[in-house]
Amino acid sequence: MEMLQNRTNKGPEPTEGVMMKIRATEYRFCDRCGKEYMARKDALKAGHGRYCSRRCSSSTKGRVVASNGYVLIKAVDHPDADVRGYVYEHRLVAEKKIGRRLFANENVHHINRDKSDNRPENLEVLTTHEHHAEHRRFANRGLRSPGEGNPIVACGCGCGKEFAKYDGRGRPRVFVFGHGPYSKAGKAARKEGFGGRRW
Repeated sequence: MEMLQNRTNKGPEPTEGVMMKIRATEYRFCDRCGKEYMARKDALKAGHGRYCSRRCSSSTKGRVVASNGYVLIKAVDHPDADVRGYVYEHRLVAEKKIGRRLFANENVHHINRDKSDNRPENLEVLTTHEHHAEHRRFANRGLRSPGEGNPIVACGCGCGKEFAKYDGRGRPRVFVFGHGPYSKAGKAARKEGFGGRRW
């Protein structure tokens, strides 16, 4: 009986010279079941403590967010379900929107670029090629888009030589091979008074 009382006691009273760490807490409502519970403030700051118990925190009710940011839905009977029975929600919504299953070469594009926004009006079915082109367009790397022309531009050092703006892989070029801001041709062109790029 004495052992049971020791387990249920809150511990000894603090003695003089001993520091006791007291954690700040606050009352909250569980995000899953709505029950009121006491949560530690340091856990809330760290983004934890949203649930009243482990049972509530592990109960996903068939909807989880994967580490890549996409939402997964429990659909065990779907042909594209993984070994756990989950399917990407955006693919399910897109299939419902177009009225058929997606082909192997089709991807679902989020128009507003939010991976968790799976409203039908935010989803667009594109071929793999179109989907890559769409993301490449916004990648802000200056790469040549499919079907875009290859204009003739002047060398950035100011030497006056002209060349195609994009190389064979679609990457933009600024200088003729061997030229550059610190090359002999670049320094000579600046000496002669050709503007060129200032680096």
